[in-house]
Amino acid sequence: MGALHPPVPVQAVPPIAPPPGMFRFGDVTVPAPDWIDREQAIQINDNAAQVEANLATFLDSIGMERSRSDRIAGQTIGTAAMGAVAGAVAAVPIELSSAAVGGVTGLVVGATLFPVGLVAGPVLGAAAGAGAAMVAIPAAVAGAAIGAAVGAFNGFNAPPRVVGD
Repeated sequence: MGALHPPVPVQAVPPIAPPPGMFRFGDVTVPAPDWIDREQAIQINDNAAQVEANLATFLDSIGMERSRSDRIAGQTIGTAAMGAVAGAVAAVPIELSSAAVGGVTGLVVGATLFPVGLVAGPVLGAAAGAGAAMVAIPAAVAGAAIGAAVGAFNGFNAPPRVVGD
């Protein structure tokens, strides 16, 4: 593993490009959906690759062996992405119920305040959508944090080299 020490300057690890038509988040590769345009896909892949490269560079800078730091960085980013998706999906029932309650509240308040309610009702309904996002974003962040911790732990405890190398 190498002797760990405070960070020192090292050569930067280059970002890894994904296969064509795919999203790459560390050691996780998935097909890019058709509804995301090419520029957005490039931006998402570039950001994920840069975060992974920066983490690998940092691990190199504290004395970790290169193949091990690459593995830990890849697993950390990959499981963080899976955790973010899992957190967002787990929050869907809460989001839907919150949006439904907000929509009904908007309808009730809007109907009682006719004709002003024709404006107030949709505004309250939009607020329900914002409330749903307030549930989804923290859930995705929490899932990503848990996933990153699991990935880092698994990567750190994995053998330094793949069997057969």
